Amino acid sequence: SGGGVFDRNDEANPYHDWTVVQVLYCSGDVHGGAVVRDYNDKASKPVTQTGAANAQAVLDWILAQREFASGTTEVVLTGSSAGCMGVQLWADSALEQLSVLNFKRTAVIPDSFVGYFPPGTESPLINQFGYCDTAIISPGLVADCKANRLLFKDVVANALGKNSEVPFAYINSKEDAVQIGYYIAIAATFGRNVSSWITPSMYYTGVNAMLEYYANNGHTNMLMYMVSSPMHTYMDDSFMYTAGAKGLFQQGDFGLIDYISTLPLWNGETLTGACEGELRNLDDAPALWTGYCDSALDGREFTQGVQQQIA
Repeated sequence: SGGGVFDRNDEANPYHDWTVVQVLYCSGDVHGGAVVRDYNDKASKPVTQTGAANAQAVLDWILAQREFASGTTEVVLTGSSAGCMGVQLWADSALEQLSVLNFKRTAVIPDSFVGYFPPGTESPLINQFGYCDTAIISPGLVADCKANRLLFKDVVANALGKNSEVPFAYINSKEDAVQIGYYIAIAATFGRNVSSWITPSMYYTGVNAMLEYYANNGHTNMLMYMVSSPMHTYMDDSFMYTAGAKGLFQQGDFGLIDYISTLPLWNGETLTGACEGELRNLDDAPALWTGYCDSALDGREFTQGVQQQIA
């Protein structure tokens, strides 16, 4: 049982009759770790983080099921919170491994953790978690990973580029309280002072800057549905059915459920993102207000099966 995509009884759930394979999370490494720490747990044993092996075991299990090999026509990869980061990290490897199923349609739906970190913390974390020697880091990125130069957006941009025919349909809140709290926790862990802590408006600007990076590098398959809310996660919650760009209970003409229900797309179908507010350039972003939308991301749309060029 559960809410959102896990609610089998609500026919408004576009996945109520799908086979759901859930990757459980207990490793504290956003599904990518492969490391034995130099400190112990409560049982006096070294802390071991094996998120990468856990996720790979799920993929191996899927590929071993005969019914999937013969009857899979659609695949959607999604994750919420830590799973959002996990699905972005694993998207390229998972899509490549699952391609043997010969599915016809697919999409990636990262929900509520874009991956905005305090400066100077991201690369060390990636290395310390042991990502560099796992399937989630493409060979061309390993050297930067081991040299503490790799950023999360580099991994995601690589996945977007290698899977340009697959829509990456993001969901996020403008003032996601959990993501803001996590940013502060990471800053504190690295010994940063209060100047590293952020307000909702600073967080929103940082998230938009990451999305602009993907957009400016020609990744037309990146879309965002931005909800005016501090809510954290939607795909596993009943707010999936009620939220819209204006808020948790304001669907408008194009609610979050409409965005989700369109996926995966058929050839020729078009999906657009959503955001509510006046358009502003990030250079002119308000210091204490999130009621705007990034003009550089306005009007983005993705049409399945059509090669697009970004202006």
